[in-house]
Amino acid sequence: MGGFTLQKTKTWYYGQAANQLSDSLGLAGLDKGVQLRVDPSTSVSTMASFLSRVNYTLASKYILTASFRADGSSKFPPENHWGYFPSGAVAWNFSQENFLKNSKSISDGKLRFSYGQTGNNRIGDFDYLTRYFNPIGNSYVVNNQYVQGIVPTRLGNSDLKWETTEQINAGIDLGFFKQRIMLTIDVYKKTTRDLLLNTPLPTSVGFNTAQKNIGSVQNKGLEVTLTTQNINTKDFTWTTSANISFNSNKLLALAEGQTDLQTAVAWDNNVTYPGYIAKVGEPLGQMYGFQWLGTYKYDDFNTSVNSSGATVYTLKPEIATNGNVRANIKPGDIKYKDINGDGIVNAKDYTVIGNGLPIHTGGISNNFTYKGLI
Repeated sequence: MGGFTLQKTKTWYYGQAANQLSDSLGLAGLDKGVQLRVDPSTSVSTMASFLSRVNYTLASKYILTASFRADGSSKFPPENHWGYFPSGAVAWNFSQENFLKNSKSISDGKLRFSYGQTGNNRIGDFDYLTRYFNPIGNSYVVNNQYVQGIVPTRLGNSDLKWETTEQINAGIDLGFFKQRIMLTIDVYKKTTRDLLLNTPLPTSVGFNTAQKNIGSVQNKGLEVTLTTQNINTKDFTWTTSANISFNSNKLLALAEGQTDLQTAVAWDNNVTYPGYIAKVGEPLGQMYGFQWLGTYKYDDFNTSVNSSGATVYTLKPEIATNGNVRANIKPGDIKYKDINGDGIVNAKDYTVIGNGLPIHTGGISNNFTYKGLI
């Protein structure tokens, strides 16, 4: 089987803005106000794909599937437009073999193995090109006249290419006692390389970030599903299905010389702090911040009495601060762990404080029918 697909996406934005509008006309009098600059934008992306697949089955026991696709995307520079992604799967329906055909306990059995690659092009339409803009404020004086200028606003990357995910999967399907009990087990390993990420750049470049292919990530896990027909009569059926899955991931590599990638989290007044960190050789989704130790207790302070007779609490020298000025810290204030032991809690004391990924996920469901009604 073969196929070909072609798609095109076009986006555009136009607008009008003005001030000093007439109260009586409102938006209907938009063209009567003092016109303001509105920058229209338009963008387009195209993608073409060639698809092919071959299926082969021998004696209902041996199954082979092979496929290949070539994807071309305008989001990458011309020399990297195309990506090529093969895949294949084999299966052995061993329950059809002579030594199991008459088995009273095993009613179905299949071994499966598959390998495949897929691509990702989810970036901006022209991220491989440097973007320029002519803001109003960037004008230059030439011969005593203001001349409009343009400035680069985003650095392009002419080396961008497809992100590729490679996955290996092995599994077994088992059925017992005429499918009254069915068990499926799958193990997998998925590796993504040439990740398309908005990567921090050195200050000397003049830009904060740029889109790059960097590093790789690995996911691997186990999935188990068990289904049982507890009761199966003419009028009443009861089926139970349970599943559980275990997944672990690891950051295998980042850009050359880069050991971690921090993700900022915005708080009040647009203040940002590192909220997550990905470290090479460690899991993704790690929460990053100060380690909470509770609150400051009275024992953490020296006390004295001022001229007004009020008790003054002064943080003991051996007790670390919490990021505030030592003299302003009082009993009951939040307390963090001083990781490096310098007596001051600051950005040098950030550490991994949790992980948002569960150890396992699972569920169980029961389905009941009575005389064909659910």
